[in-house]
Amino acid sequence: MHYLWRLNPVVGWLNDRMLAAFGRHEAPVLAGVPNLGPDETVFVLSGLVPNRRSHPLLYEWIAVGYRGTRCETVFPLGELLDRTGLGREDIANRGRQADLDTLQRLLPDAVAKAREWVVARRRDFEERINEKLNREMEALDKLRARQLRQLALQLELSDQSETFKRAREERGRRDIETIFDEYLEWVEDTMTTEPQPYIKVVCAMTGATPERSD
Repeated sequence: MHYLWRLNPVVGWLNDRMLAAFGRHEAPVLAGVPNLGPDETVFVLSGLVPNRRSHPLLYEWIAVGYRGTRCETVFPLGELLDRTGLGREDIANRGRQADLDTLQRLLPDAVAKAREWVVARRRDFEERINEKLNREMEALDKLRARQLRQLALQLELSDQSETFKRAREERGRRDIETIFDEYLEWVEDTMTTEPQPYIKVVCAMTGATPERSD
């Protein structure tokens, strides 16, 4: 286990070699995946929705399945892994070739289907996060009002001159408003998602075809 843990330099080198095996705008194709039909194709894509600070708030892996050239379903990656055993079972590489021309024709539609899926999930996420955001806003407003009341009470109990009190009140209110406005902006930027997701093609899979016996 020590030799194979992820921080081992050899494992790091292997990861780099695997990443370098595919250039920009390229993705692997797995041909002859078990439990996929001979006319079945599945694209695996990831969809990321960041907040205004470019931090990911929603990250989904999606499978888009085709029967022939017709899209049948869009479903979570976990269902595909359960069906095929990928990542859980050893799958032999039989050197089968996929029809790359057909995959290229299907790819734009698969990306569009994945984008629709992620946009729908973003809407659900926004509905949930907006409730939390509203509660946070209400709590901030209450805290701001409490801070201002405390400032007024301190000035009321002070025996300093009225001119000094007014200057201190103005400075105190300005400081309180600045702190809360900056924090409010941070909360909104952190909890508000960008409208357009980032879609990445992870791989394509084709089903197992019957082997010829010569």
